[in-house]
This record gives sequence, structure tokens and C-alpha cells, in this order.
Amino acid sequence: MKRSNLSTVLYLALSLGATAQPQRDSLLAISRNSQNSEAARLQATADLILRNWIAPHQDSALALARRMRAKKGNERLAYYGSLVDGNIWSKRHIGDSVQVYLDLAAELIPDTTIASDRAWLYALEANAANDRGDWIAAMEHAKAGLGLAREVRDTGMEVQFLLQVSSAQRQLGETMEAMDALTSALAICEATGDSVALVHVYAGLSGNLGTVGDQEAADGYSKKNLELSARLGRHDLLATAYLNMSHPAANEDLDLGIAYADSGIVHSLAIGDVSTAQVGYGMKSRIQLFAGRYEAALEALDQAIAISPDDASENRAAFLGVSRASVLRKMGRGREALALSRALYDRYKNSKDVNVRMWVASSLSSSEQTMGNHREALEHYKSFVQLQDSMQAEENKRSVIRKEYQYEYDKQALADSLQHASELAVQAEEVRRQKVVRNGFMGGFALVALFAGIFLTQRNRIGREKKRSEELLLNILPEEVAEELKEKGEAEAVHIDQVTVLFTDFKGFTAMSEKLGPKDLVKDLHECFSAFDRIVEKHGIEKIKTIGDAYMAAGGLPMPNSTHASDVVQAALEMRDFIAEGKARKIAAGLPYFEIRIGVHTGPVVAGIVGVKKFQYDIWGDTVNTASRMESSGEVGQVNISETTYMLVKDEPGLTFTPRGKVQAKGKGEMEMYFVSTG
Repeated sequence: MKRSNLSTVLYLALSLGATAQPQRDSLLAISRNSQNSEAARLQATADLILRNWIAPHQDSALALARRMRAKKGNERLAYYGSLVDGNIWSKRHIGDSVQVYLDLAAELIPDTTIASDRAWLYALEANAANDRGDWIAAMEHAKAGLGLAREVRDTGMEVQFLLQVSSAQRQLGETMEAMDALTSALAICEATGDSVALVHVYAGLSGNLGTVGDQEAADGYSKKNLELSARLGRHDLLATAYLNMSHPAANEDLDLGIAYADSGIVHSLAIGDVSTAQVGYGMKSRIQLFAGRYEAALEALDQAIAISPDDASENRAAFLGVSRASVLRKMGRGREALALSRALYDRYKNSKDVNVRMWVASSLSSSEQTMGNHREALEHYKSFVQLQDSMQAEENKRSVIRKEYQYEYDKQALADSLQHASELAVQAEEVRRQKVVRNGFMGGFALVALFAGIFLTQRNRIGREKKRSEELLLNILPEEVAEELKEKGEAEAVHIDQVTVLFTDFKGFTAMSEKLGPKDLVKDLHECFSAFDRIVEKHGIEKIKTIGDAYMAAGGLPMPNSTHASDVVQAALEMRDFIAEGKARKIAAGLPYFEIRIGVHTGPVVAGIVGVKKFQYDIWGDTVNTASRMESSGEVGQVNISETTYMLVKDEPGLTFTPRGKVQAKGKGEMEMYFVSTG
């Protein structure tokens, strides 16, 4: 029976595939070999779990930990069992249980233990500090573990600690330092071939770039995260990858965002990860709420509540409860919301978690206000403010020991890459304001008065900079769309029958990132994209967006015209020539260089504005997907066009075409394609 249970734990390791990380192969070999002692196999399996190299069902992992702690006379094995316990409870966000096993592990660890054993204790302590929001302690523990990992030259462990360091630094506002840590982790993963760790690095890069307001780049890394997770086929990686993609997908298509959330939930539950599944239900509820589907939003929250374990953390239970009360208020079910808010307040008013006490006080204040109980609403709002003040006082104490961060350097570095310093200032302010709004959501939507004050302050500033704001609007939206937005306060999405869409992508961009430092890489990318901007402007086509190292533009919008196909093909050829000239110069200088693929397709699209706060002009439809497939099905140094585009430009003077016949395109089957060139 014991051997069978261990096999169950190891099941997911069998589908990981080959890796350049010999340490994982060695641990897997030890854990699978029935000739080894059970203690040796248990030890190896625990190491695999702690390193995230296998992802067993959480209940199986807890059973494994119990067996390890039950081994009499083997203190080291019991120590690792406590670490596995703490690791799983940390994933479930049950802080009290994490602390129990952390304390037990600290008591068990021998004074003579090796550095790598001590390092895992730091990892667990960093997780515990992270869960309680003590970012300084989390960073200190992670850096201590990082030193030990480097001492024993354990690259897999080093990446884990770099990820913990970057997470804490990001929470402390030290985004440039966080990016340095992530860049170091990325270099290690690509050198060792540790694709599992690379998934987590992509997630970290996405989070950090989102924090500084570069949402396009953040979404690009989320996409890479999902693609790599899908290749690895692990439930835990796919769960977080789908949830990370849910929000960006919802910006384009609400139902697609919900589908991603559903996928994340399914993969979470497959390994017993109820906590992550609840996050998925919460995201699904917020998207449904945004769409005005209140019943569906409430149903998603009820599903999250229904799967809560008996030992669910106060933080998670309170959050779900106040979220449910908020939806009930929006549905006009004020009496139910008030009853729920009062029950939550009575249950959690003495919680040790200040956030929980804030949420329930805020929720009750809002519910009392909804029912016209103004005196009671004010009383609980005062309680909320007092709790908020106490948290701010604690934060001020912590800030005394924080390392001062040079924000201007960060802004300038980003300005160099985007060439829009004023836009970045607005983006940074928006990120800060959205963070406040997000915290308000978690608190039960009761910070209306506080938000109003912030809004008025920002409105006055914006009033003084109205001209700059209008210029910025024209910089991010087509003129016709910007005018409609200013006149009506909104811009309707429109269907355009024929638009020609262009996609570019650089070959070997990841390899380039290994050879160039982050600053040089961004500088080269900025040079290319700036040239592309000038080219599309010259040909009267519209830049849509950049996605990581990809560039997207379209002709024939926002105002339809008859020259869109020719305009886009000519622009594509100029882009190709610009990159070819740059490649020749770089080769002559002995420097790394970019190579490019370009794809073009023509068809109908829907065009309009994405979002309600950060406006972005975007296009949707199968035409966009097909243009992307033209790029990925092309070859380096070539402009690959579809048959539809070919029929529109085949008689253009100065163009020559090379038929490729039917070429397999991912998700599209076989399609006729042509290379186009000049001469």
C-alpha cells in the first residue's frame, strides 16, 4: 500500500519529458527505484515537490508528509515532511497551519545540516511572510536562502529564491530591482533548460511589467507562460497560466476571459488545489459583474464558497463573503446583503487579520447605507477608517527600514523604450489609482468617499494639463475615433468589410536577450519599432499595438479605403528592408542582430476601443488570427501573404510573387500563400 501511494504521488513526474537539469533526473531515478530504501525514495520525492518539479494532488502530498514525519529516528526525513506540509498549506493560504509546520521544521533541523536543507526553511519562511503581507521579512528570508543556494551552486533552488526576492521587491515598489532578479532567473532557466522554472519566471515578468504599466508586454509574457505550460501539460502550471490570461482575454472578449477562468478552475481542482480554484471563481465573478450579468456573478461566488474546506482561512472566507454581499447590493437585494454583512461582521470583527476586520466593517457600512440606516453606516465606516489608519501606521514603521528606490530612473528607462514620457506618467498614475480601486473591491466597495477625494484631486490636475491629455489621446487613438470619444463620451465598435492586417515577429528574440543586456535589448527593439511607426505613418495605415517583440498594424481603418492591401504590402516590404539593412550593419560590427518574419492577410474585422480607463484601439475577428498565422507560417526575411491579399495586389506594378502552394497553418488547415517582393 505504501509503495502504491508513492507511485500516485510520482505519476505527474512521468510526463515531464527530458530536461537539461540533471539534478531532477537524478531525484526522479531515486524516487522510482524500488530497490532504494523507502526513506531514500520519500526524501527524493519531497525534494521534487519542494522544487516544483512534480505536482501531485495536494491530498497525496499531505499523506506523503505524514508518512515522512512518522519515520521514527530519522530527524532529517521528518524535517522534510514538515517542509512539504508547510509548502502545501502555504499554497492553500492557511497561514496558521503554515506556521505550525514552520515551527516544527525549525525544531527538527539538526545543527549540522547541510546548507541546502537550511535553505528550504528560508523558502517556507519567505512564503509565510508573503502570505501575511510582510514583504520586508519575505525578502530577507528569500535573500538568506539565495545566499545558501549560491553557496552550494544549486541553480534550481537559486531560481526559486530569485522569484521570491522579485515578488517581495515588486510589492515594495522596487520594480527595477525586481526586474534584475527576474532577468537573472531567466538567464539561469535558459542555460539549464529548466522549463518548469521558466514558466514561473514568465509569470513573474508578466506581474512586474503589469505593475509598471506596460500591459502589452505583461500580456505577452502571460501568453508565453500559457504556451509553455500547455507543452509541459501539468495541471498546476496550466491552472495559474489560464488564470493569468483570463483578465487580458476579457479585455478583448468577456466570454473568452470566462472560458480561461473556467479552464484554470478545472486544472486546479484536478490536483485538489481548492484555493486556486476559488481565485478562478472570483475572477469569473468579476468578469460577469463587469458584463452586467449579476446572477452569473453571484453563481460563481457561490461555487467558490461551496468548495471551501472546513479549515479555510479567515482571509479567503471573509473576502468571498463581502464579495457576495457586494453583488447582492448591485442586484437590489439589499436586505439579504445586510443580513450577510452583519453575519460576517459578527464572525470576524475580532479577527487577528486587520484586512479581514477592514473588509467586514466596510461591507457592513455599505449595506447599512443601502438600506437607509445612515447612523449605523457612519459608525461602521468610522471603524473601517480607524483600522485603515492603524495599517498605515504600521506601514510607515516598515517604510523606515526600506531601501530608497530611485523612481525617476525607472521612469526614464521605460521612457527610453516607449518614447512617451508623458504617457508613462499617466499610466503610472492610473496603475496606482487602479490598485486603490482593486483594494476597494476587496473591501466590499465601501471606500466611495475616499475614492471621491482621490478623483477630485486627479480631476484638478488633469484640468491643468488638458492640452497634454488631448495630445496623448491622439497619440493612442485614430483621430476619427478620438473625436467621437470626445464628442459622445464613447466610441462605438464598427464592422469593416475589408481590412488588411500585418503582423511581424523577430526570430530568436529569446536568444538575443541572452546576448544583450536588458537595456541594450530594449534600445534595439525601440529603434526597430520607432522605424515601423514612421513607415506605417508614411503609408497611411494604423498601428494597432505591440505584443512583446511582435508588431501589429492594419490598413483600411478607421476609415475604409480601396488601397489598404497595397499600402500594407508596401509598408511590410519597407519593414523587411529596414531589418535587413540593420542585420548587415550588425554583422559587420560583430554584434547580435534581429531577423524578421512578416505576415499579411485581408478580410473583415470589428474595430473599436478596448477598456474603459486605459483606452486602446483594437481589432478583432478571424482576419486577425489568419494574419498571425501568415506570419508564423512564413520564413525569415520574407513577407508572406494570403491568397485573399494576393488577389488584391497581384497586378500592382513593381511587385513580384512566389507561389508557395498550400501550406499548413496552425488551426487553419492548408492555405494558399505567396511570398511578395519588389523588382
